Amino acid sequence: MPRDRFLMILKFLHFSDNSLKESRDSPTYDRLWKVRKVFDSFNRIFKEVYDPTENLSFDEVIIKFNGRVLFKQYIPKKRKQWGLKMYKIEDATGYTYDTRVYLDSSAHQTHQSAASKACFYAERILVEFKNSDAERNEKLNEAFIQFQTWSK
Repeated sequence: MPRDRFLMILKFLHFSDNSLKESRDSPTYDRLWKVRKVFDSFNRIFKEVYDPTENLSFDEVIIKFNGRVLFKQYIPKKRKQWGLKMYKIEDATGYTYDTRVYLDSSAHQTHQSAASKACFYAERILVEFKNSDAERNEKLNEAFIQFQTWSK
């Protein structure tokens, strides 16, 4: 495929109807609304294709991103300093089972330290993971209990 054709397709590629956009003032506004359907379908396919073992890990990943979004993170000690922060549950084989994008929610107070904010958000993400998949609740439950005891 020629480069110009690829760039033209990329320019007009849309996954959501712009007329269905919610107001930013709405409490249910989703910052990932343009790609939410694609993101959710990836997560659904991750779960359908592979049954994970008991050895699951909860990981934080920075995906290099130079665009303009409110939830872009700067972490000076990482090799990829600017990017989107994602939380993933992975199998011991490295297979990604589920992902969530860190959207810098204002649910936590701003006077907290960065470490306590990270623990708060990670705990909230683990609760979401645990509640989203009732079949594998027993596998995630052990990881969640270990995280709760570690973070306190």
